[in-house]
Amino acid sequence: MMRVNSLLPLDASERIRPSVEPVLSMKRQVRQTRQERIPLRVISNEEGQQHMGPLNDNSEQKEPSPQTPVLDGDEEEQRFRSIAALLARENSAVTLGKMMSSPALHYQGKVFAFYYGKKMVFRLGRDFQPELFNIQHYSLLAPFKTKPPMVDWFEIPSADQHRWEELSRYALQLLSKHEARL
Repeated sequence: MMRVNSLLPLDASERIRPSVEPVLSMKRQVRQTRQERIPLRVISNEEGQQHMGPLNDNSEQKEPSPQTPVLDGDEEEQRFRSIAALLARENSAVTLGKMMSSPALHYQGKVFAFYYGKKMVFRLGRDFQPELFNIQHYSLLAPFKTKPPMVDWFEIPSADQHRWEELSRYALQLLSKHEARL
């Protein structure tokens, strides 16, 4: 049996075979970009509570250096970060992490609250009644278009951000009680 490629002239068969070089070149660029990430310095827990934003070696510096990432600086996110710092200072099991690519509060590795799109989302349970906390604006978390909302999670908009700390503490209390039973 004769191979089809053997019937083609040598230069034509080389044109048919795709070149691997563009793919390798892209991989090199991605690898190089990853290596150019900004190194952060290790800080103490107390210092971390005071500075939840980008880290600078020189605190007197007024202009951010080109290597320093700049935070959005919106009021709602700053409120979330201050609540996170406060809860982490009070309870060593509370840490800052991620939930759906958003900053989140964890208790022993489980998320109980996170910040997303000028809202804070809390895991308050199915029995939670927002009216008891005098919350007028809320919705259930519905991250998927084809699935029903997550009934344990409540989105509280920035209009009620004065309640965020109280709700964070309540969600933490619910989770810590649940973890204690296990």
